[in-house]
Amino acid sequence: MNIRRGLMSIAAAMAVLSLAACAPTSAPKPSGSASPTASPTAIAASPRPAATPEPTQAEQVQAFGGDCAKVFSDGELSDTFGTSMTDLGVNWSVGQEESLGGLRCTWWSEGIYLGAVLTVTVLPAELAPAEVNGVPHCYVDGGGCSVTAVTSHGWYTVSIFGSLAGEDQALVNDLLQMVAERGDALPAASVPERSAAAWGTPTPTCAELASMLIAPDGAAVTGIDYAFDEASPLTSLFDVLGRWCTLATIAKDEQGTLVPVEFSVMLVPGGAVVYDESAAKAGGTPLEISNGRAVSVVVPFVAEGNGGVFATDETNTLLVSVSNGFIPSDFAWVADQLLGALAR
Repeated sequence: MNIRRGLMSIAAAMAVLSLAACAPTSAPKPSGSASPTASPTAIAASPRPAATPEPTQAEQVQAFGGDCAKVFSDGELSDTFGTSMTDLGVNWSVGQEESLGGLRCTWWSEGIYLGAVLTVTVLPAELAPAEVNGVPHCYVDGGGCSVTAVTSHGWYTVSIFGSLAGEDQALVNDLLQMVAERGDALPAASVPERSAAAWGTPTPTCAELASMLIAPDGAAVTGIDYAFDEASPLTSLFDVLGRWCTLATIAKDEQGTLVPVEFSVMLVPGGAVVYDESAAKAGGTPLEISNGRAVSVVVPFVAEGNGGVFATDETNTLLVSVSNGFIPSDFAWVADQLLGALAR
């Protein structure tokens, strides 16, 4: 599976809740059918507990304290979907949300392949574009539903995907309501300051990235543009977090044969805040590059586990995702050349 396409379909499908201050008496259940006329849930900022002091302006606060256990418990999700839900060990981060003071959590059904996948993304409210609140957007191929809302405390996005979730607008709305209430009961997240060495935003276009690369055998690298579903709440989210660039060149496959290959690149300005932890959590194997540090990893987000290269210049991070059938370490040159070209 191409990670870029997978992210828009599979990761365009996931959701959330929490075991924070006060858990609900009963978790929402899939309604069993879509509700085409479902109206958007009105999200109002919940009052924070009086005993919780607000951080000073000098303190940087991460959404939910960076703890997915405060967003949703495995037990709540298992009750909701009628099957055991876990993170399946694929929840390491490339730093997109953390570099902005946010958090993303993902759960997968255990024992039922893609039966249910839920993701919540929380970012500081100040990052949300105008008029981001909306009705749930469900995908015509039955790929799931996503919904987003902004309160005074945060920008919340919830997605569900899979045969146990389907196009259940009522469920995704219920989950969004609960996430927002729990997030609003905690200190508001804030965007951390970035160093002068952080890459600027927006990051270079796919064509610009391709122009920075020359394959080891001299083969050209080109950028590939894929259309996004502009109606999806995830479009605004990816506009802020950054989007995958899919590039193409000629490379050797696992049998050593030169064949056309597509690979994807994600740039994360300021993402080094998670590098050491994520490299360890991903079981990364160190790779030698000239312009920073890199490890060969199984990339997050997709259950099949595409291979990739995760790299840092000690301020920023980037992830190169490689198609199945290719050796990830053979693409360390991509990370090395981009780190060198983007150095500030």
